[in-house]
Amino acid sequence: MARRMWQRGPDGEIVRAPTAPEEAVSALGPVGSPRPPGRAHLGLAFRLGARDTYDYLGTLLLQSFVWTVLVALGLLGGQAAGVALTGSLPPRLGAFLSLLLAGVAGVALGSPITAGIFRYARNAAARLEPELFDLAWGFRSGFRRALGLGALQAFGVLLLAGNCYFYLAQRLPVLVVVGAAFGYLLAFWGLACLYQWPLLVEQELTPLAAAKKSALLVLDNFLFTLAVGVVVLLLTVVCWATVLGGALLWAGMTAMLLTQLTRELLRKYGVLGPDPTLDPIAGETHELRGLGHHE
Repeated sequence: MARRMWQRGPDGEIVRAPTAPEEAVSALGPVGSPRPPGRAHLGLAFRLGARDTYDYLGTLLLQSFVWTVLVALGLLGGQAAGVALTGSLPPRLGAFLSLLLAGVAGVALGSPITAGIFRYARNAAARLEPELFDLAWGFRSGFRRALGLGALQAFGVLLLAGNCYFYLAQRLPVLVVVGAAFGYLLAFWGLACLYQWPLLVEQELTPLAAAKKSALLVLDNFLFTLAVGVVVLLLTVVCWATVLGGALLWAGMTAMLLTQLTRELLRKYGVLGPDPTLDPIAGETHELRGLGHHE
């Protein structure tokens, strides 16, 4: 049967009939529509993260250096202020308060710059023309959220680690079990923290919402997350073993990797659209559109 090239439109005008490739495109949905729920591809996410690290290496080195300087200034400045303010207190109490002030200052300076680095990584992953001024996002638009998430992460680590140490130090079998339980919770919290900064930046969530979503991602993708945690831990050890590698590479590279890994999980649930450069669904759709135009 011959295919009709023309048909009457809804207002009576004569319009060109849709071709088969165009109909196929319509069935798939518009270009850039979310991927149907499926499986997250760990290897692809790591490759994309490594590609982004290479593509934006110069800016990444600068970001990591700025992050290291600000966090170091916060820690050293907080400790110095603590020593000055607690000089008349007993040594142990003074040391504790000095460490506490150092941690507070480190979180206060480190959280906004961390959010800015992840903002840059997100724009790089989405090919949204990332620029160096993205580093200021955590100090401008996302300051409260960044500070809240940094404080929440630090509080969670201190609470769980403190309870784990306290119960394990009692050396009673029942309390040792309780301490081990807190140790597992600490490990779980550490895995959840891997997704919290990318979620905060990608969806502009509140700190509590980012923590909740990250916990759900870990529970539903435990082996995926465990592999991510192992790789990030190895990269951390390798980078900071040389000190210079950690100061110039760790923060930016980790942000690039975790951003792509989190985005891959969001694609699994159909929350995020396809990758703008490599997603096969987007590529097939573009090819079908091309066939429709050339016919």
